[in-house]
Amino acid sequence: MGMGVIYICKKCKREKEILYGVGFFDFGYQDNNFKKLIEKGREEQLQNMNQLQKFLKLENVSLKDNYKHDAYICTKCKNIHNKFRYTLIAKNKIFTPKYKCNYCGGELRTKKEHENFTITCDWCGSIKFEKESTLMMWD
Repeated sequence: MGMGVIYICKKCKREKEILYGVGFFDFGYQDNNFKKLIEKGREEQLQNMNQLQKFLKLENVSLKDNYKHDAYICTKCKNIHNKFRYTLIAKNKIFTPKYKCNYCGGELRTKKEHENFTITCDWCGSIKFEKESTLMMWD
């Protein structure tokens, strides 16, 4: 079961969820269901999609068991994003996803625990949010 944080836009009252961990539907990855990773990559605008597709053609590709949903932060505008974090291994090679910001196109990296960030509302563009809940459980 995963956990998350819910933020509410002060202007339009819409919610933004930041999810951490894994839920019930993520367990399909354990069976090396790489088709699901490609779909998730398209959905989350994976920056190195071509590398992923080439990597999956290698022999004996396996998924490390540290995959999860995580918070990523843009290196340019500091906006927070929710992305799927994982590592693939094949012989002596490693693949990790690279994502870009939906707002400015900057590179995303995993967010550090107490790092400041910005939330931009996907509906009205406001950056004024308040935290509604800190321990939402999801599956």
